Amino acid sequence: GCGPGESSLQVSGSGGAGPLSFELNGALGRNNGRFDSLSAGVFQLTVSDSVGCVSEVLEVEVPGAEPLRMAILPLQPSRCGKPDGELQIEVSGGAAPYRYFLGDQEQNSSRWEGLVSGAYVLQVVDAEGCIRTAEGMVLGECPVFVPGAFSPNDDGRNDRFELFSGLPFWVATYRIYDRWGGLLYEANGFDGLADRQRYWDGVSAGEPAPVGLYTYQIEVIRGDGRAEQLEGGVQLAR
Repeated sequence: GCGPGESSLQVSGSGGAGPLSFELNGALGRNNGRFDSLSAGVFQLTVSDSVGCVSEVLEVEVPGAEPLRMAILPLQPSRCGKPDGELQIEVSGGAAPYRYFLGDQEQNSSRWEGLVSGAYVLQVVDAEGCIRTAEGMVLGECPVFVPGAFSPNDDGRNDRFELFSGLPFWVATYRIYDRWGGLLYEANGFDGLADRQRYWDGVSAGEPAPVGLYTYQIEVIRGDGRAEQLEGGVQLAR
């Protein structure tokens, strides 16, 4: 059975006349000696033949069956929106063999591959028809690229100190400092892909900043809510 603590017992006998009958605590079993849906405990077993001969009472201990359980482990994130994420179903208890389902897709392997980022509802079915369902999450991974230089000369290329990524991200804080640690530019709380005008254009106090090395402190928030701190230097060239 599928409930917790339910077990099955298979009994066999030899000798006697004709077909044998099996009773467990006074309840007659199948002709093949099988008893199902048993809770854990000690049972009294008797065997009788077709002419009424009855065996001695035997005590049989039935251990509690381990109920079917499942857990989902993330194996690999999806990289930059590609279908290369993986989830692993861990199964314990129940009765093997197991079958694994993702929607209407069925497979014999407990490892699901070729997944994009997102939530997935997975099922496992054991040999007794017991079903367990759980939800797993494939995270999305894609690095945020920070250029080492930019050239704000209005030629339409690299005119701002912009960040790049193959997946959406949020810029929580964006600060640019001069060589002495003075704050030159700050922009907070904007879409890192859509709000390109929020990135620094190389202007400080209304004037073009001089060529040189500047430092930055940036915090980005990925689509799954994880924060990443970015710190370093960027070369301003003209």
